[in-house]
Amino acid sequence: MVTLLIGAGLIILGIVVIAHDRRTLLSGLLPFLGLLTWLTGLTPVWLASTLFVIVLPLGILGEVLTHDGYWLLSRYGTSAKGYFFLVGGFLVMVFAPLFPVLWLLWRSVLIVKLMLAIYGYVAVLIDAYLLATVINALPLTIKPTKILILGAGLIKGGVGPVLRRRLLGGLALCQRFPKAELIMSGGQGDDEPEPEAVAMHRFARQKGVPESAIRLETNSTNTATKRSSM
Repeated sequence: MVTLLIGAGLIILGIVVIAHDRRTLLSGLLPFLGLLTWLTGLTPVWLASTLFVIVLPLGILGEVLTHDGYWLLSRYGTSAKGYFFLVGGFLVMVFAPLFPVLWLLWRSVLIVKLMLAIYGYVAVLIDAYLLATVINALPLTIKPTKILILGAGLIKGGVGPVLRRRLLGGLALCQRFPKAELIMSGGQGDDEPEPEAVAMHRFARQKGVPESAIRLETNSTNTATKRSSM
């Protein structure tokens, strides 16, 4: 009964957060923790269910990181970041199916306990992020007047894979809400030849967005300063 009440409370709190501002990670984390709490009360089903929600997202993460690493290396050549994503993603992907074996056979070993704890913590965050992404993909009930795209580090002076995804997502919103103003936000880092917002502006113009629909913000260097400068 206690687990049911705690789970219900977390889900209700998550619904409140979603109604207020679904863009936050809490919109996915709170409902997910509520569902996970309910699963823990369904012995022995909870064990298989918990392993499933931990193993699957880590496998997905490993595949995504491996793909991004391969893309970076093939597009921009040899780089530490590319190899980090490629090797790290591959190791995560390989380790994912080993999680149940470690849990069932060696969970009493201290180093395995620590490894599983870290692995499980990361998996919960990934699950919460995936759920929040699904929630944020639901149709908007309001028509935005502004669409803000946050910058990300430029790679060799150009738009990298992370920033490209953000831009394509923002441009898709522009097509749905053509009257909304598109705000490109991103300053210039020490290793960047120009402000991120300028490269983002160029990308949008190449995709056919009219000049009159774009506004640049080129002073911010992190999310906090982006918010304060808008």
